[in-house]
Amino acid sequence: LPHTDPVIGFNYLGRLGAAAGEASETLWRISPEGISLTGAAAAVPLPLAHTIELNAATEDTDTGPLLHATWTWAPSALDHTQATRLAQLWFDALTGICAHVRAGGGGLTPSDITPARLTQHQLDQLHQQHPITDVLPLTPLQEGLLFHASTAHTNDDIYAVQLAFTVTGPLEYYRLRDAVHAVITRHPHLAARFCGQFERPVQVIPADPAPGWRYVDLSDAVDLDEQVHRVCAAERAAVCKLADEPAFRVALIRTGEDRHRFVMTNHHIVVDGWSLPILLGEIFAGYYGQHLPAPAPYRSFVTWLA
Repeated sequence: LPHTDPVIGFNYLGRLGAAAGEASETLWRISPEGISLTGAAAAVPLPLAHTIELNAATEDTDTGPLLHATWTWAPSALDHTQATRLAQLWFDALTGICAHVRAGGGGLTPSDITPARLTQHQLDQLHQQHPITDVLPLTPLQEGLLFHASTAHTNDDIYAVQLAFTVTGPLEYYRLRDAVHAVITRHPHLAARFCGQFERPVQVIPADPAPGWRYVDLSDAVDLDEQVHRVCAAERAAVCKLADEPAFRVALIRTGEDRHRFVMTNHHIVVDGWSLPILLGEIFAGYYGQHLPAPAPYRSFVTWLA
């Protein structure tokens, strides 16, 4: 078929290696000499595939990432001054993009959210609803649970799970609140919103995953049991609003002097029975200031499953 060959060829080698202080014997990394050899190879008198060719690579250094760009051009088409001008315009454009992103611009693109499949327009729709940091597909089990949730009555979802127990003794509620927030930061999918408006449902991870936290002081309540029951019922109803509210919540109810009711509620779509005691342990480990190892990203599991 008749066509015009591309005038410019662009090849980005990626971001390879690590800073010298982070390198290990098990980590493959490109050397600065290897990057510079790109320019040497370009000096070999071979026919150019394009009028202008750009080979770029990012090298991790102790002072930060360093971008290398090697330009090769046909002197019969443009001279050194023109090639230098083109390279400067390219770097000016990159500088503008960086400034835009640092100022809070930009956002997710379809390639950022693989294996979820959304168009750029659909991603922009989600951004307009609330700031997001990731979008994930649902697992087959989650799709089934979302279907059941969509057909359940408001306060009658059998997959709303609640654990409640009494804590006696001094308790600093703000430390517990911070511990819950830390757990959500470690596992941001617990704060996911479930969106079913597109061809396939997705779970949207908010940019600032705030915990579903509630502190209620009922120490002076006359009908204490009834009030506690109402709070617990409201928590169960909240985790069933999968499109609008976090599906994992914690409520702390003060029922008297040095006496609290701890209520942890979740929808089964984000937490299974095996994970429940793990999360509870992480909350109280955070309350007591214990160090926790880095968690396995939920995205890795979803990507593997896909």
